[in-house]
Amino acid sequence: MNQRLQGISRDIRESLRAIPYPIEEKDLENIYNHVSHGRSIGFLEKARLEFLEELGFGEVWWRERHILLVVVEVRASYHRELKQSPLFATIDNVWFEDNEIVVTQRLFTHTKKLAVSATVHSACLHAEKKRAVEPPSLFVEAMRGLTEGR
Repeated sequence: MNQRLQGISRDIRESLRAIPYPIEEKDLENIYNHVSHGRSIGFLEKARLEFLEELGFGEVWWRERHILLVVVEVRASYHRELKQSPLFATIDNVWFEDNEIVVTQRLFTHTKKLAVSATVHSACLHAEKKRAVEPPSLFVEAMRGLTEGR
Protein backbone atom coordinates (compact mmCIF):
# COMPACT_ATOMS: atom_id res chain seq x y z
CA MET A 1 0.00 0.00 0.00
CA ASN A 2 1.13 3.54 -0.73
CA GLN A 3 2.81 4.91 2.43
CA ARG A 4 0.99 8.25 2.03
CA LEU A 5 -2.34 6.43 2.40
CA GLN A 6 -1.78 4.49 5.61
CA GLY A 7 -4.66 5.01 8.02
CA ILE A 8 -7.02 6.06 5.22
CA SER A 9 -10.59 4.78 5.06
CA ARG A 10 -11.33 1.62 3.09
CA ASP A 11 -13.42 3.66 0.61
CA ILE A 12 -10.33 5.61 -0.40
CA ARG A 13 -7.88 2.66 -0.25
CA GLU A 14 -9.99 0.55 -2.63
CA SER A 15 -9.91 3.10 -5.43
CA LEU A 16 -7.52 2.62 -8.36
CA ARG A 17 -5.55 5.62 -7.14
CA ALA A 18 -5.89 8.06 -4.24
CA ILE A 19 -3.86 11.24 -4.08
CA PRO A 20 -3.73 13.60 -1.09
CA TYR A 21 -3.57 17.33 -1.89
CA PRO A 22 -3.10 20.29 0.41
CA ILE A 23 -5.80 22.95 0.39
CA GLU A 24 -4.08 26.30 0.16
CA GLU A 25 -5.44 29.75 0.95
CA LYS A 26 -5.79 30.49 -2.78
CA ASP A 27 -8.09 27.46 -3.13
CA LEU A 28 -10.68 28.88 -0.72
CA GLU A 29 -13.50 31.21 -1.76
CA ASN A 30 -13.34 34.29 0.48
CA ILE A 31 -17.05 34.61 1.07
CA TYR A 32 -17.67 30.93 1.93
CA ASN A 33 -14.23 29.87 3.16
CA HIS A 34 -14.42 26.60 1.23
CA VAL A 35 -13.15 25.16 -2.05
CA SER A 36 -15.42 26.25 -4.90
CA HIS A 37 -16.98 23.86 -7.37
CA GLY A 38 -14.56 25.08 -10.06
CA ARG A 39 -11.50 24.39 -7.93
CA SER A 40 -12.96 20.97 -7.05
CA ILE A 41 -13.08 20.11 -10.76
CA GLY A 42 -9.46 21.29 -10.97
CA PHE A 43 -8.40 18.84 -8.26
CA LEU A 44 -10.16 16.02 -10.14
CA GLU A 45 -8.36 17.01 -13.36
CA LYS A 46 -4.99 17.15 -11.61
CA ALA A 47 -5.55 13.66 -10.16
CA ARG A 48 -6.51 12.21 -13.58
CA LEU A 49 -3.44 13.70 -15.25
CA GLU A 50 -1.11 12.43 -12.50
CA PHE A 51 -2.73 8.98 -12.69
CA LEU A 52 -2.20 8.79 -16.46
CA GLU A 53 1.38 10.05 -16.14
CA GLU A 54 2.20 7.38 -13.53
CA LEU A 55 0.87 4.71 -15.90
CA GLY A 56 3.03 5.97 -18.78
CA PHE A 57 0.22 7.79 -20.60
CA GLY A 58 1.24 11.36 -19.87
CA GLU A 59 1.04 14.36 -22.16
CA VAL A 60 4.15 13.38 -24.16
CA TRP A 61 2.76 9.89 -24.88
CA TRP A 62 -0.42 11.41 -26.36
CA ARG A 63 1.45 14.13 -28.25
CA GLU A 64 3.77 11.56 -29.90
CA ARG A 65 0.64 9.91 -31.31
CA HIS A 66 -0.85 13.25 -32.45
CA ILE A 67 -3.83 12.74 -30.17
CA LEU A 68 -5.49 15.23 -27.86
CA LEU A 69 -7.32 13.80 -24.86
CA VAL A 70 -10.16 16.26 -24.23
CA VAL A 71 -12.88 16.35 -21.60
CA VAL A 72 -16.33 16.39 -23.22
CA GLU A 73 -18.55 16.07 -20.14
CA VAL A 74 -18.24 16.35 -16.37
CA ARG A 75 -21.11 15.38 -14.12
CA ALA A 76 -20.42 16.19 -10.47
CA SER A 77 -22.41 15.94 -7.25
CA TYR A 78 -21.40 17.97 -4.23
CA HIS A 79 -22.02 16.32 -0.87
CA ARG A 80 -20.17 18.55 1.61
CA GLU A 81 -17.66 21.38 1.81
CA LEU A 82 -13.93 21.02 1.39
CA LYS A 83 -12.26 23.35 3.86
CA GLN A 84 -9.16 21.83 5.47
CA SER A 85 -6.10 19.97 4.26
CA PRO A 86 -5.57 17.48 3.01
CA LEU A 87 -8.30 16.54 0.59
CA PHE A 88 -8.08 13.17 -1.14
CA ALA A 89 -8.78 12.75 -4.85
CA THR A 90 -9.52 9.26 -6.10
CA ILE A 91 -9.68 7.52 -9.44
CA ASP A 92 -12.28 4.82 -8.87
CA ASN A 93 -12.95 3.24 -12.23
CA VAL A 94 -12.18 3.61 -15.93
CA TRP A 95 -14.26 2.20 -18.76
CA PHE A 96 -15.13 2.89 -22.38
CA GLU A 97 -18.46 3.91 -23.93
CA ASP A 98 -18.39 4.08 -27.71
CA ASN A 99 -15.18 6.09 -28.33
CA GLU A 100 -15.29 7.89 -24.98
CA ILE A 101 -13.13 7.21 -21.95
CA VAL A 102 -15.19 7.40 -18.76
CA VAL A 103 -13.59 7.92 -15.35
CA THR A 104 -15.36 7.96 -12.00
CA GLN A 105 -13.68 10.01 -9.30
CA ARG A 106 -14.31 11.30 -5.81
CA LEU A 107 -12.95 13.96 -3.48
CA PHE A 108 -12.87 13.27 0.25
CA THR A 109 -12.49 15.73 3.11
CA HIS A 110 -9.58 15.69 5.55
CA THR A 111 -11.83 13.55 7.80
CA LYS A 112 -12.30 11.00 4.96
CA LYS A 113 -15.93 11.94 4.26
CA LEU A 114 -17.22 12.08 0.71
CA ALA A 115 -17.34 15.66 -0.58
CA VAL A 116 -17.61 15.35 -4.38
CA SER A 117 -18.41 12.45 -6.70
CA ALA A 118 -17.95 12.86 -10.44
CA THR A 119 -18.07 11.08 -13.76
CA VAL A 120 -15.79 12.49 -16.45
CA HIS A 121 -16.12 11.64 -20.16
CA SER A 122 -13.13 12.28 -22.42
CA ALA A 123 -12.63 11.80 -26.14
CA CYS A 124 -9.58 11.43 -28.35
CA LEU A 125 -9.11 13.96 -31.14
CA HIS A 126 -6.53 13.84 -33.91
CA ALA A 127 -4.29 16.82 -33.13
CA GLU A 128 -4.13 18.20 -36.67
CA LYS A 129 -7.50 17.16 -38.09
CA LYS A 130 -9.45 17.92 -34.88
CA ARG A 131 -11.60 14.85 -35.59
CA ALA A 132 -12.58 12.16 -33.12
CA VAL A 133 -10.45 9.01 -33.21
CA GLU A 134 -10.60 5.77 -31.28
CA PRO A 135 -8.52 5.58 -28.10
CA PRO A 136 -5.20 3.82 -28.85
CA SER A 137 -5.44 0.06 -28.28
CA LEU A 138 -2.40 0.08 -25.95
CA PHE A 139 -4.20 2.58 -23.72
CA VAL A 140 -7.49 0.65 -23.83
CA GLU A 141 -5.76 -2.61 -22.93
CA ALA A 142 -3.88 -1.01 -20.04
CA MET A 143 -7.05 0.56 -18.59
CA ARG A 144 -9.01 -2.66 -18.95
CA GLY A 145 -6.18 -4.53 -17.24
CA LEU A 146 -6.45 -2.19 -14.26
CA THR A 147 -10.17 -2.60 -13.85
CA GLU A 148 -10.70 -6.31 -14.57
CA GLY A 149 -12.05 -8.20 -11.62
CA ARG A 150 -13.20 -5.05 -9.82
